[in-house]
Amino acid sequence: MDIEYQLGGPELLDRTALLWEKLREFHAELDLRWAALTRRRVWEERRADLLAKAQSGQMLVELAVYQDIPIAYCIATIDGKQRGEIDSLYVSEDWRGRGIGRCLLMKSLDWLKSEGTSIQQLAVREGNEKALTFYQRCGFAPLMRILVHRPE
Repeated sequence: MDIEYQLGGPELLDRTALLWEKLREFHAELDLRWAALTRRRVWEERRADLLAKAQSGQMLVELAVYQDIPIAYCIATIDGKQRGEIDSLYVSEDWRGRGIGRCLLMKSLDWLKSEGTSIQQLAVREGNEKALTFYQRCGFAPLMRILVHRPE
C-alpha cells in the first residue's frame, strides 16, 4: 500500500475537515457530560481558530493520503511566543496501528524544533487513555491538568 505524505500549510487545512469531524464525534462519545458542547463545535469555527493562530505564528498541516483520500492528518502551530503545539492528530480507524500517527507526529515535532520553538505541547481529551499512552511513548509527559467549569 502506497501512502503518500503531503506537507503544507493552511492551504491543506480543508482536506482535514472530514477526518476532524470524525475526531469530534469520537471526543463527544468519550465523556457524555461534554458531548453536546463538543458536537456544537463546527469545522468552520475550528478552521477559523487554527487560521488565527497561523496569522500570529506558523502552521504545518500534514496529510497521509491513500488513493487521493486523506486517511490521517496532523496539524501543528507555532504561536507568536515561539511555543509549538500539536493542535490535532487523527488517523482513520481502519489505518491505525501501522505507524502512520507516529510518523506524522514525529515529522511535526521535527518541524517545531527546527523552527526554534521553546516548548512543544499538546492537549489530550480527558478519558482518551489510548492517546495519552501513545503520546507518552513518543516522549510527552503530563505537566498539568486543566479543569473547565461546567455550569449545571
